[in-house]
Parts: sequence; C-alpha cells; structure tokens
Amino acid sequence: MKKYLLFTCIMLSSLFINAQNSEDEIRKSTDKFLELISHEKYTEARGMFNDKVKALISEEKLKSIWSKFNKSKGVYVEHNKIQIDGLKTKTTLKFTKMYLLMKLNYDAQGLIEYIRLLPKSTPINIPPEETDDYYEEKVTVNAGDTPLEGLLTIPKDGDNFPVVILVHGTGAHDRDETILKNKPFKDLAHELAKEGIAVLRYDKRSRIHPNKCNTIKELAVDDAVAALTLASKHPKVDSERVFVLGHSLGGYLAPMIAEEASFIKGAISMAGPSRRIEDIMPEQMEFLANFDGKVSKTERKKIEYVKKTVQEIKELPNKTDVDPDKMYLFAKASFWLSLADYSPLKTALKTPQKYLFLQGKRDYQVTMVDYKGWKRALPKSKATFKKYKKLNHLMIEGEGKANPKDYEKTGHIAAYVIGDISQWIHKN
Repeated sequence: MKKYLLFTCIMLSSLFINAQNSEDEIRKSTDKFLELISHEKYTEARGMFNDKVKALISEEKLKSIWSKFNKSKGVYVEHNKIQIDGLKTKTTLKFTKMYLLMKLNYDAQGLIEYIRLLPKSTPINIPPEETDDYYEEKVTVNAGDTPLEGLLTIPKDGDNFPVVILVHGTGAHDRDETILKNKPFKDLAHELAKEGIAVLRYDKRSRIHPNKCNTIKELAVDDAVAALTLASKHPKVDSERVFVLGHSLGGYLAPMIAEEASFIKGAISMAGPSRRIEDIMPEQMEFLANFDGKVSKTERKKIEYVKKTVQEIKELPNKTDVDPDKMYLFAKASFWLSLADYSPLKTALKTPQKYLFLQGKRDYQVTMVDYKGWKRALPKSKATFKKYKKLNHLMIEGEGKANPKDYEKTGHIAAYVIGDISQWIHKN
C-alpha cells in the first residue's frame, strides 16, 4: 500500500558482484536487474536483494510495485545509458506514458543499497481551457533559473478579482496535482473561478527539475512566493487580495509561505499537518499495516525501520559530519535540515495574515490530531476551522472507514468545500 502514503520512497537492493566493483560489472548487474523485473521474473529479481531488503520487500510486494508503475506510467520500454560515478549509478527508464530517473547505489560489498525512482524532466501538456464562466492563460513561474509552467484561471465576468495560488502536497505533481484518477487542483481552479476567484496553479519543481529540490525553499517555498508575486501583478487581479492555498505538505508550509510573502492577505491549509512531517509517517504506516486487521512480521519491520529513521532525522541537527546527500526516507539530509527549526504553529501565530483550516475526518494521512493541533494553537480571531465528516485527504466524499482504495475512484472536491473557501476569501 506504499503508493498511498504522503511520502513516496522506494527502497530496494541488491545484486551480488565481485569485490572489484568495476564499472562494467556494475553496469551488467544493473542491466540484469532491469531485465529480470521487466520480464516479471520477480523471484530471480528478489534473489538479488540482500537480507535487509528481503525482510522489507516480499516477492508479492516487488510484483505490486512494478505492476503499479506499469499501470500508472505506461508499459516499461527500455532504459538509457547507465551513468556511473564510483558506486552510484543513474539511468533514465522509458515508459510509454513518461520517463523516470532511476538512481541506484552499491555498497562496499557490491550490493545495491537502494533504488529510487524520480520523474524525469519532461514536457507536461495540460492546455488552457475556456468555458462560459472562465478562461485560462499560460504562465511561467520563475524562481531562479528553473522556470515552471502553469495556468492562471480567470473568471470571465468583471475584473479586480481576488486570486489564490495552489501549493502541492508531497510527490512530484503536475499543475492539476493529479493523484491516480483525481485532479484536486484542477477542481479548485475551475470551481473557484465560477465563484469569481482567479486561481494560479503550476507544475511542481520535483516534477520538472527533480535534481534542484535539496531544501524546502527549493522544493516549494521559493516557487510559491514567485507565483504569488506573479499573480499579484496581473491586470485582472486585485493585488490587495492575494491568497495561498496549500494542500498536505503545502498546508504544512502555508505559514512559512505567508511569512516569506508578507504582502498576501491570507493562507488556507487544506489537510495540512500541524505536527512535524516526519512524526506522522509511522502513524501512516501503522494505519496501512492494520488495515486488514493484522500486522505481519514484514509490516512490523517496516514500521520499526521508519521509526528508527525518524529518530535519525531528529538527530541530524546535532551532528557535525552530516552528508547532505544521504537519503532519509523520501528526502536528502539537506531537506530535513532545512526544516529543523520550522514550527508551523509558532510561525502561524507570529504572521499577520488570517488562516482557514480544512480537514476531512476520513483522512488517514493527515488526521484530526493535526486539525486539533492547529485549533488549540490559534485563536478564533486569527483562524477559521472547517471539518468534514465524509471527506478524505483530497476533500473527496466517501463512506465508512478511510480506505486507500478510495484514491483509485474518480472523484471531485466536494461542492461545500469550494463554497467554504469562496466565502472565506470574499469575506477577507
């Protein structure tokens, strides 16, 4: 069930090659692993794992991971030339729907330490739309030397509109924040435009420039501030009514963005954690492991691994010899260090803007614990709180116990959520 977690990090391992670890041997081993897994020879592929990774990834899980990639990214076709730097390798995997960058490192014994798959920088074709209610313009968000393409959705009738920019959750998202069959940012843009609110959405940096996301500012904050600045200067926009809406990780960062972009009027956190993001990961793992009513030995080991790594993340600021490129769960040490001193609650309290917090009670990724954390910390004079009985992490309705399979169904953000956002923006 890993694909449903806020945070995507696939840890695999390991072929055996001789002690020389020559480039030729590393290249042949990588070719062999890709050949085996692409031909669905999961037993042989798993036979290349070391004992630690075998304990974490069963043959069934390996099959599930690869099958899901083929389903969501299209069929695997081939890989490009393998680039080797010491014991580190990378190559581009071509699927019929997109490209993925595979980073694979070997340890001193010649075993693969992990494999990480990242979206390869490829054009995203989401053309502007026009209806009786709104039209869209192509925009480019420039933060540094790595531009991001996006769309500004503008209501047709009138001008001097309030505007909200959308900040993604964890993952390498496109401008629609496409998650399986759902496009929550497209829903927000089109429905809020019908309510007289302009909306700017853009492709996430980790989708377009995955190698330039070493800190939280590089990953999300700088781009959000650049987007807010860009939107505020549009002739159809009221520069005094500029807002940010962050989903999940974006909601966690909403106070940081508000602090950086002091000119904005307010911030909306949609399913945003109030706790440190590493602290909610073991909770997510435990929910998924317990979903079928029992926790297997393999699942228990995964949970313990995540808990151990979370503790290592917390100790990073106290170390003097940290390798900034070393991976901890889904991100480099440099990423975690850039968040070490950040408290969303303290930052929200000291910023002048008002806040709106939206939380689904069927959300197992960011839960009511986080919603209550925001509510305890912020006075009513500063923040508005809305909770919804039937909604999941994407603000889409469902019934019964929260279920990760909900994401496989096509849905849309509930109309009453759109109404609450619209009312709060127009009021403020």
